[in-house]
Amino acid sequence: MSADGLVVTGLSKSYDGRVVLDGIDFTVRAGSITAVTGVNGCGKSTLFRCVAGLASHTGTVTHRGAPIVPGDLGYLPQSVGLAPWATVAETIAFFARLRSVDPDSVQLPDGFLPDGDRRVGILSGGQRQRVALAIAFLGTPSLLLLDEPFANLDDDSQSMVWATLTDMAAAGSIVLVATPTDAGAPAGRVVRITDGKVTAAETRWSKPFGGTRLTVVGEAGR
Repeated sequence: MSADGLVVTGLSKSYDGRVVLDGIDFTVRAGSITAVTGVNGCGKSTLFRCVAGLASHTGTVTHRGAPIVPGDLGYLPQSVGLAPWATVAETIAFFARLRSVDPDSVQLPDGFLPDGDRRVGILSGGQRQRVALAIAFLGTPSLLLLDEPFANLDDDSQSMVWATLTDMAAAGSIVLVATPTDAGAPAGRVVRITDGKVTAAETRWSKPFGGTRLTVVGEAGR
């Protein structure tokens, strides 16, 4: 693993005495997309919160050989609270100011965002999800954690997200995508969580997603 990768070592997390994550170990190289899979409640969201520094845990998480710097991180949780009275443009500009980046710092596909003067409160679920994704993409973070990013998105929107993730990975970003199953996971590697532990396998796909199941081509941990 090169020094610019993500390394998770011995990460464990418990809630009220219940072990959710039990000694999680995996590494991800820069310029790649990894799917984190497992059944609902297996700990995918908890893992992302720990990696993002939003939940305490034991074990270590390093990025580029050091603790994660907030400015390097883009994070999309499953639920994002956006002010319903603000316009799309105001919302993007607000989060861009928080991150001290240009609101136009990411080249999004045409039609990805709703019209900038539309109020967030009248957007459909899929449109709000695209706004939340655009916020996570701001500044082209070198580490991107997306918790079920394709929820509420139609096929065209999924294609636009996939194109953006591919471009970001090609530019050197690490992209982690939490998804319930391997089916349709847009990834070169899968990290599966079962009973609080991890099994990882190299993968390939015949097309990016849309119901295509990943084909495992390597053994666990390779």
